[in-house]
Amino acid sequence: MQNVLCLHLHSSWASLFFCGNKPSNADLPERYARGTQFEYRTWHPEDRHDFGSGPPYKDIVITASNFYLGRDGEEDLNALAIGVCDFVAIEFLDEIGAEGHLSKYGFSAGVAYAWIAQNVRPFPKDWLIDLELRIGAARGFYRSDIPKRYDFSVLKRIEEFNEAERCALAAQHSLVLI
Repeated sequence: MQNVLCLHLHSSWASLFFCGNKPSNADLPERYARGTQFEYRTWHPEDRHDFGSGPPYKDIVITASNFYLGRDGEEDLNALAIGVCDFVAIEFLDEIGAEGHLSKYGFSAGVAYAWIAQNVRPFPKDWLIDLELRIGAARGFYRSDIPKRYDFSVLKRIEEFNEAERCALAAQHSLVLI
């Protein structure tokens, strides 16, 4: 087994994240290359975890489930590992007002961070049907074990997918997360 660092996304966001269609902050995308994805969080990893210096955080396994983990200590034992990415930067966003552009994506008033992900690599369909990738999920970053036979270096980056492959990927995520 290999011990990996994981981050949980709700299944609807996870599908969008890995298909390259997730809504993003209007200011940020111009500054980043094609294939960059954005995950918005109300917390910074260094506020919750002792990682030393960072980012970048490399080869973060993304797990997904149909449950929103909103409180510390909440877990979903059936969450599925669906891909891996690198978080290359985390940018502070100004306070989000009730009418702010991120409020339509579920953020209430407060602050948020844009987690900038690159090298986004979804797991292929034959990996997603493996019960050993039902590794569970917890809030925040957490560690889990996955079999060593899963070699992240063979995965295709999302920007290498054509539009039809992206649509098929979204459909396959929807099916395995039911």
